[in-house]
Amino acid sequence: MKYEKNEIESAIKASLEDWELEPGVIDDIAFHMTDWLDDLDKWHRFCSDPASLTNEETANLLMQVLIHVPPHIAAARKLMMGMAMEDIFGVNIFVDEEE
Repeated sequence: MKYEKNEIESAIKASLEDWELEPGVIDDIAFHMTDWLDDLDKWHRFCSDPASLTNEETANLLMQVLIHVPPHIAAARKLMMGMAMEDIFGVNIFVDEEE
């Protein structure tokens, strides 16, 4: 499944027209919610057929998604709603293992 980035960006921007956000902020939100569409496509294909990847390929895909997607989600959340990410599961998401 290939996602139509331009259509998705346009729909996101249109959905936020009535929000009291600066146009540049709306563009940034649309960027942060579409920059990882390739990751979403790969993840969707994996979820549709989990046996299609080896264990190593699955682990690599998982790392790719976990590294790339969450910062974009966090940025879009902050820009759209002014809300920082929270550690709602209590797993110390803001603390590296070395600390």
